Amino acid sequence: MIQIVEGKFKAARRLLPMPPTVYRLLKARHQAQGSPTEGTIFPSESKTVRLTSDGLARQQHEEALANSKVAAFPPYTLRHRALTRLGEASGGDVFALARIAGHSSITITQRNVHPQAETIDRVFSKAQQLQKKAEKQSRKKKAPQKALA
Repeated sequence: MIQIVEGKFKAARRLLPMPPTVYRLLKARHQAQGSPTEGTIFPSESKTVRLTSDGLARQQHEEALANSKVAAFPPYTLRHRALTRLGEASGGDVFALARIAGHSSITITQRNVHPQAETIDRVFSKAQQLQKKAEKQSRKKKAPQKALA
């Protein structure tokens, strides 16, 4: 878990799950910076300005687009896509997804997740299969038991 101790709102202060790969990357960055005991992981040039406001993130995004020759897109679409894919992988567990994203409410998560038609069809198909299985089990329980001879 990673602890967010500061943010725009009170809800921004929270614990977030952290995959092992992310932990290794952050640990390597921490060591490369001389293992400081305080401060931020991705500091901006100004303490009063958020990271994205000082232009650094925008500049890096533009460089990455130019180097990859990918069509331009706003950076937040990466977050939306990642949450959509996680939602598909989680089987639609919006509460787990909200926790992963660090959202204080599933309403916020809804704004970031954009399921595809195939995903919606797959969810309904799975629900139908579960319903048929439940009906079959229910019929078995209601069927009269044969007496043992």
